Amino acid sequence: MDKTILLVVQQLTSPLADAFFILMSRLGEVVFYLPFIAIVYWCGSRRSGARLVLAIFFSGMVNTGLKLLFMRPRPIGVEGVRSLYTGSAGGTSFPSGHTQQSAAFWRTLVLLYPRRLWAWLGTLIVLLVGISRIYLGVHWPSDVLAGLVIGCLVASGVEYCEKKISLVWLNRIALLIAVLGSIGSLVAKSAIDILISGFYTGSLLGLLGESGEGQGRRPAPWQVAARLLVGFVGLWLVWACLPWGSSLTLSYFRALATSLWMTAGAPWLFRRLKLEE
Repeated sequence: MDKTILLVVQQLTSPLADAFFILMSRLGEVVFYLPFIAIVYWCGSRRSGARLVLAIFFSGMVNTGLKLLFMRPRPIGVEGVRSLYTGSAGGTSFPSGHTQQSAAFWRTLVLLYPRRLWAWLGTLIVLLVGISRIYLGVHWPSDVLAGLVIGCLVASGVEYCEKKISLVWLNRIALLIAVLGSIGSLVAKSAIDILISGFYTGSLLGLLGESGEGQGRRPAPWQVAARLLVGFVGLWLVWACLPWGSSLTLSYFRALATSLWMTAGAPWLFRRLKLEE
């Protein structure tokens, strides 16, 4: 059944469809959500931004664990299956990480801001991400379905745990896991895992002192614009000005410093510049 559905989806093949679904697949990558998390964290509330970070983090951890547990081969190389954008298909197949991370992010956003716009937009993006993974021949349909369900469950689980043990303790648990994961990534010398581990560790470290409700009164439009300008310019400067090199350890600390700026450095500067109380 999996292969039959995959082959039916791939009958839509065309150069335009290839380009479209590669773009849709990129919407399921963690890097796509970083600007949105930053905007919520800087201009919405610390708590909401922290929830998004934690949902993405725990979804990633659950996905990694399930991939290691099931060790399901991808459809790449299977007779009759055409596979594209295979650079995005690291590790095993079940469940789909792109679909799961996308579902975790949008489900969390809807739980935080229950508006029809976010619900419809999130549903559309998650479905397109899932279909793209099937069309590109890097996941079986059941991988995508499982990723969608698990991502939503993780988002709801983070909300439940926040109520039961508090966001602060949830963040501390996540930080401990991230540090252990960082050590494992550095030992294994996995470039992509090292960057992701650095991002999570820096983000969670910054959340330790910044995970409260945050900014007090609702910011004026000029304050929102100023925070975004200062925050994103600072984000670029931290990433661009730190030393470049082939060292994986250096890559890890660049990712850590950049995400630490997002969750701790930028809010500190906002207060110094009187952009928030």
